[in-house]
Amino acid sequence: MRLQSEESALKMQYRKLMAKDSRDEKALYQVFRKLIEIRCDLADSLGYISYINLGYHIQGRQDYKIKEITDFRYNIQKYITPVVTDMKAKGIALNSFPTSVANSKELISAIVTMYKDLSVV
Repeated sequence: MRLQSEESALKMQYRKLMAKDSRDEKALYQVFRKLIEIRCDLADSLGYISYINLGYHIQGRQDYKIKEITDFRYNIQKYITPVVTDMKAKGIALNSFPTSVANSKELISAIVTMYKDLSVV
């Protein structure tokens, strides 16, 4: 319970630091460092190999495991990151798409725009 309480307090502290306009990198580093230590201790005290395994258990993940996540992250780095970097270099705004749509016509319009922008890349 003590470790969970400390983790909760650190997450709250992290949110407060991230909400500020100017971020204190030193303070963020300290929060991350403490959070990692607490999460490692928590996983160890509960008999897990790592916090990743505990996190999957907490979230109830049964559909994919660490290998699938590792492969996913590798593919993002290999395929997606270079495209995004290229789009940014060409001045294509990545946040110009609506986050929600009112109807299917609006959705189709947003998709058409996205593919037009991607064809420039």
